[in-house]
Amino acid sequence: MSAQNWVVARANCTPADNMTELVKRLKKDIRSYNGLSSDKRGKRQFKADLENGELVIRRMVESPVNTGGHYVVEDEDYIGDVIRVRRDDATITACRADKAHVEIVPDWNPETQACDLKIDGKPLPVWRVSELILGEFLFES
Repeated sequence: MSAQNWVVARANCTPADNMTELVKRLKKDIRSYNGLSSDKRGKRQFKADLENGELVIRRMVESPVNTGGHYVVEDEDYIGDVIRVRRDDATITACRADKAHVEIVPDWNPETQACDLKIDGKPLPVWRVSELILGEFLFES
C-alpha cells in the first residue's frame, strides 16, 4: 500500500467491502471443491447463492438422469443444514445451525496499512477465514 492510498484503503475497511471479497473467496473455494474428482468428494457438491443480502451455502448431490447424464440437486438428507454468511454495520457472521458460528471483524491496521479480518481478535488472511467457515462443512463424512 502506498502512503497516498491509505485514506481509501482505510475507508474501505468495512464489513460491506470485506463481505464482497469474502463471498468471492467462498465461491472460489466451493468451485474448487466441486471440481475435485469424485474419488475425493463422492457425489457431494455445494452451491452458494445470494439470498436477501446473505450468502447461503447448501449441500448438493449428483443425481443420475435417465439419459445417462447427471444433474445436481439439493441433498435431501441435509435440507436445512446450510451455512449463512451475513453482515451488519460492524461484523460479518457465518452461522451453521448449532454447529458453527464465526464472527469476523474488519479492523484497520496502521502498521501494515491494510484491513485485517479478525476472528477472536486474531488477524487472518481471507483464505483462512474461508477455511474456518467451509472446512468442516465440505469435508465431514
